[in-house]
Amino acid sequence: MRLNKLATAVASLVAAVALSAPLATAQSSTGYLSSNPEVARQLSSAITDAVPDRNSGGSNSAAGTTRKTTSVLGQGNRQYLLQLPSNYNAGATYPVLFAFGGAEHTAERTKNYMRFSETAGNEAIIVYPEGRGAVWEGPSYAQTSRGEDVDFVRSILSDLRSQYNVDNSRIYAAGLSNGGGMALSLACQAPEVFSAVASVAGAYYNPVISGCSAGNVNTLIVHGTSDSHMKYAGGYGTGGAYYSVEDTWRDVADRNDCNLYSVAVSNSGRSDIRSFNGCDRGGKSVLQRVNGAGHTWFTENPNATRTVWNFLRGN
Repeated sequence: MRLNKLATAVASLVAAVALSAPLATAQSSTGYLSSNPEVARQLSSAITDAVPDRNSGGSNSAAGTTRKTTSVLGQGNRQYLLQLPSNYNAGATYPVLFAFGGAEHTAERTKNYMRFSETAGNEAIIVYPEGRGAVWEGPSYAQTSRGEDVDFVRSILSDLRSQYNVDNSRIYAAGLSNGGGMALSLACQAPEVFSAVASVAGAYYNPVISGCSAGNVNTLIVHGTSDSHMKYAGGYGTGGAYYSVEDTWRDVADRNDCNLYSVAVSNSGRSDIRSFNGCDRGGKSVLQRVNGAGHTWFTENPNATRTVWNFLRGN
């Protein structure tokens, strides 16, 4: 890691804007499911209450959504939800968007709150993978080791390429919390595959941005300054030590060969948006700091679904 070397590069640019607004949290801040049944029951209930199911008809009832199985070498069969574009044309070429939910969020639940069909439904093949135990690699409580979930994604992509006309120059990933960490893990371990990734309230445990392969990936990080679950300043959680949001952003920019002493700053609503300049390898490195906000898949100011897709589709 080059974080210590880079830590002072843009420190003078950090501004504190004291704004706040109530948001429904996407994950409980009390921790993840453990071996204690009562803790598990309470946590599961907290998560259920925190993220309303906006598709009460059930995810599998949605037109164009199917559950698929892929065989992953050394892992056996794993599953995912697939949504084809509503106007799917077998003669057209489509980008692929992988969407990863937070810990303890099933693929169906993730689909119901991310709702990418509303923004990307006419443009992209959307995939909601199912994590082992509804958790992604990176934290210590994950059921998969480093690289296994990356291999799972590669297997899904191989299946899609054999069945559909995939635009290999537009493979995207997005995620919430543990799933946001997974999106950055893909940029770290498979930069040759992904054109752009986006993380919302991401969990940046040490393995997520350690030992990365060379290559640039356009990256958007969206994070609330009052996130009490994955703290903006970093810390130690149920999954181990995790990096601060700004150190993670700087590390991404360093891998993208950006000028770490030149940052463009703008504002949108309650968000401060910072983007490193001079990214010679072409990889954008953008941080959207949502002032006063907590741990959530934002529904407004900003709307995470629109914000993420607008970034991804432009890269």
